[in-house]
Amino acid sequence: MNVKQKDRRVIVMAEYLFANPAVTSAEIMAEFVPKWQLSVRTCRRIMSKAREHNEELIQRHEANVAKEAVSSITESAKRAVLSREEALEILSEIAKDKNKVSNRDRITAVSKLSEMRGWNAPQKIAETDSQGNDLAQPLTAERKKQILKELEL
Repeated sequence: MNVKQKDRRVIVMAEYLFANPAVTSAEIMAEFVPKWQLSVRTCRRIMSKAREHNEELIQRHEANVAKEAVSSITESAKRAVLSREEALEILSEIAKDKNKVSNRDRITAVSKLSEMRGWNAPQKIAETDSQGNDLAQPLTAERKKQILKELEL
């Protein structure tokens, strides 16, 4: 018996097992031992390889399904999220539409557009005086100790 014939038997039995998942080992033996003129031991080896073959197929199938699910979710998420350009386009349409949109909505759209495009003056973050100079920070206990040590030297 050559290798191809053994492989063919494994595949035939794997298909049989897949089609009949509730079949017992005794039923498999009764089906294939006389049909292929095999010993019980050889039939069990083929059955074991057939089960392994089915497990590999199932694992590959599950991996492919998982990849497709992740890909589908990713694509859905990409489609669901507006791009920056799309958001700017929508806000521009709202700001330009004098007939269908209220003035309040138009003003809000212009405000958001200016914010997104950076048209606003920079926001003041640091504490400064009216001329823009940094304000002196209050002295911490550590800084006071450091200054006293420097004065003692």
